[in-house]
Amino acid sequence: MMQYKLLDISLLKPHERFVPKNVGALISKFKKDSSIVTPLLIEQETYVILDGHHRYFALKQLGCKKVPVFLVKYRNNDKIIVTSNTEGEPITKDDVIQAGLSGNMMASKTSRHFIAPGLIVFPVALSKCR
Repeated sequence: MMQYKLLDISLLKPHERFVPKNVGALISKFKKDSSIVTPLLIEQETYVILDGHHRYFALKQLGCKKVPVFLVKYRNNDKIIVTSNTEGEPITKDDVIQAGLSGNMMASKTSRHFIAPGLIVFPVALSKCR
């Protein structure tokens, strides 16, 4: 089950780095639209970001204090699957949590999360995030 919240941005812990040009493009989009459409997916016990790193870094650079998120149970949740986006070792949920908690972030787009039945998408005004 997912719980929607506006969460303090300082609580969030990324597990992946970001691509600067992707963050720049999102900043432009958020300014143009005055909203963010897809909330970030966050592990509810540790506040590790599972999905939405570029959105997180863009909102952070925009000076947002709050971020729209879905909080989810992660480790023992068979409705969320993590796979590696790169060649090499498989990624586990524990790898993702450890990277977020340690600050030793993985490369951008290293992990990919699949969520059944899917995320709800709805716009949140940037003004609510400040």
